[in-house]
Order: sequence, then structure tokens, then C-alpha cells
Amino acid sequence: YTFTIAEPYELLALVIFLAVAVISSPLLGRVREQAAISACRMRATRRLYEFTRRLSGLATLDGVAEGAASEIHASLGRPVVVLLAQADDLAITAAWPPEDALDAAAMTAARWSHSHAEPAGADTGTLPIIPWYFVPLLIGGKALGVIGVAKDKDGPPLDGEARALLATLSEQTAAALDRASLSREMVSAKTATEAERVRNTLLASIS
Repeated sequence: YTFTIAEPYELLALVIFLAVAVISSPLLGRVREQAAISACRMRATRRLYEFTRRLSGLATLDGVAEGAASEIHASLGRPVVVLLAQADDLAITAAWPPEDALDAAAMTAARWSHSHAEPAGADTGTLPIIPWYFVPLLIGGKALGVIGVAKDKDGPPLDGEARALLATLSEQTAAALDRASLSREMVSAKTATEAERVRNTLLASIS
């Protein structure tokens, strides 16, 4: 059970083999790392596509908010809450897991994020001790509400990739909410027009 080099010229071959192994090992490691990154990006792109497709089939504000909350929770693996502007304030429209209320400090951070159109809460310069990270839902410079992602008590903060994904999902959610709002306004306008037409017809009949 010994390992020997039978011929002198085989020593050169062994040295060459070792040199090739040493050189190719880090290259293989980088290729493997790039393959893992590409696979992760592909999964993120696929999830974003499915997220956009699902939101495109929702026509109500509540439906869009609920769909966004569940999908963002599935993407980030953390509790998510969606607050929309209602009567000059924010109200919880959807949450996953279900959440009925936030404490006063969290609502303060959410209102600040909505009014200033900037992130607030955990790991930001505004109210960083709040265990929620809020991002505004912006469309055309107008804030429709905010999305909040809970921070794990003992877990790490959201990294750059997770924040970028959240920003993209927030943009898609804002676009879907704006579309649902326009659809509701069109239905309301159509209903008002129809009511006016019936009213005019009734008045003409009475005349």
C-alpha cells in the first residue's frame, strides 16, 4: 500500500496534474457560484412573472392587496401587511398572516413612509427601532399606501437583494392598485351616467 513514482518522467506528469488541479479548482468554484446566482435570479424572475400575472387578474383594491400580501410573504418568508390610504389616513387592507392592527409606533412609521414617499422603520434612518420595514406604494409620484415587512427578532435584516425584490413587487402592486382604482371609477361613472339617463327619460315621460 505505497504510492510511488515508477519512472522519472512520471514525476513531471504528476506536477502538471497537480498544477492543473490547483488552477482549475477556483475556476470551478466561481463557475458553480455563478450557476447558483443564475438559478436564484431565474427563480426570482419566475416568481415576479407569476406575481404580475396573478395581480393582473384582480379587479378590486381588496383583492389586489390580499394577493400582494400573500405573494410577498411567499417571496420573502416574513409577515407582510398592506395599508392603503383611506379618508386621509392609512388602514390595514390585507395582511399575511392575518393581522388586524399595528401598534402606535408601527403606524407612525407607516404614516411617515406614506407622507414622505420613502422607506421607514427597521434598518432605516427613520424610526429604526420599529420591528417593521415600510415601503411606499408609488404610482406617478402619488403614494397609494405602504407595504410593511416584519423584521425577525433574532434574524438578519433584509439584504440588498431582498430589498430590491420588495421594491419591484411594490411597484407592481402599486400599478395593479391604480388599475383597480381606475376600473372602480369607470364603473361608478358608468353607473352615474346610466342613472342620469334614466332620470332624464323619466322626466321626459312625465312631461
